[in-house]
Amino acid sequence: MIEKKSTTSNWKEAIQLWIRQRYSFLLEEGEIKLEWEALSEEDPHPAQKKAWLESVLIPKLNSIVKNGLSENTASAQGFPETLSLVEKPRYQEIYNKMKSKYGLDLVKDWPEVTDPQKFVFEDIAIAAYLLSLWEKLGVKDAKFVDLGCGNGLLVHLLNLEGHSGYGIDIRKRAIWSLFPSSKLVERPVLPEECFPDSNWILGNHTDELTPWVPIIAARSNADFWLLPCCMFDLFGKWNNCGQLKSQYLNYLAFVRSICELGDGTSQWDAMRIPSTKRICFVGQKSSFTPRLESFIEAKRNKTNKGFVPRDISEELRLKNCQNLDKSKRDEFIARIVKILEASVEESLSISSLVDNFSGEEKALLKSECGGFQTLIKNNRQLFHVKYTSYLIRSFRVSFTRPTRYSRGRFQLCPLGALH
Repeated sequence: MIEKKSTTSNWKEAIQLWIRQRYSFLLEEGEIKLEWEALSEEDPHPAQKKAWLESVLIPKLNSIVKNGLSENTASAQGFPETLSLVEKPRYQEIYNKMKSKYGLDLVKDWPEVTDPQKFVFEDIAIAAYLLSLWEKLGVKDAKFVDLGCGNGLLVHLLNLEGHSGYGIDIRKRAIWSLFPSSKLVERPVLPEECFPDSNWILGNHTDELTPWVPIIAARSNADFWLLPCCMFDLFGKWNNCGQLKSQYLNYLAFVRSICELGDGTSQWDAMRIPSTKRICFVGQKSSFTPRLESFIEAKRNKTNKGFVPRDISEELRLKNCQNLDKSKRDEFIARIVKILEASVEESLSISSLVDNFSGEEKALLKSECGGFQTLIKNNRQLFHVKYTSYLIRSFRVSFTRPTRYSRGRFQLCPLGALH
């Protein structure tokens, strides 16, 4: 039996940690199983939650037991080893310190609609990685620019830790007001730009700027760090072209090929962050070469179009059919109810429902960033999704008031929870 043990030297803290949750791993007939008990209602760390232990950790441990470590190493999957470019103990020391120093306050005061548990601790982990990387490289004061800085937290953390830099993003975020000491600029970044005032170019999930970061760094005679996420080519979306490997692995190879077009050095590494897209690139001492110029021209001639920053108006537009005219939305819902009522089957597939609507009606829903599936899921009070089929939700016997959709099929509709 493997039991969770506290690493703290304070016995009172150890007792408090033990009281909150207690779990054990049992090895039975070659399979690892979990025994877990929560002794307090206090929310544990995400890595100690039962759902994470059961759905993430246990399958990985069982895979190691079954296949051995060799099948699970990053190199066996085509990826670099985690934190291979930094000193791991030093990285962990910096991360723990920053998490304790900034983490709880940032989560508590987070004004964005995004999940603070993910974004705060991911940016702290990225900041800890860059600090340990710069420390290893002997960089005392990194003068950096973060292209597509998003919420600006990474810029703020690096500034607080003694480095000088600023961020640029095409859209201002509400959280920027919490970082008055950090310079965050609202404007688009164009690929032909260079930043002579910076010796490090950072790209953290920079979307359409991702493949341009190594090029901008070479043009600026700067080093760079890049964490790709969304897959973009120089002049539009990147196409996997039916290659056999995973799309993500192929995109990393594409980005790596751009990094190697300069005359400097480039390496890749795996971050320790709560994300599946955690491979980053580090480039040094690169300058703009004829090979880079030829590569850009070839791409431009092939696509016959230029670089286009993302559409902010589209990004801010209400989605999930919320802009659809209410009368039209009600009409669609009423028709779906009638179709389901008239059906002899208990439920219908989405394709059977869609066949009852015209092409113009389907296009109207699709143009509102949704479709019939989105419309149905937005009305969970009426419809129930069962596997890939849809049916009218069954109601309890206790009734409260009628609704227009329940007349004819149900006498009354309950106000309480619908099951």
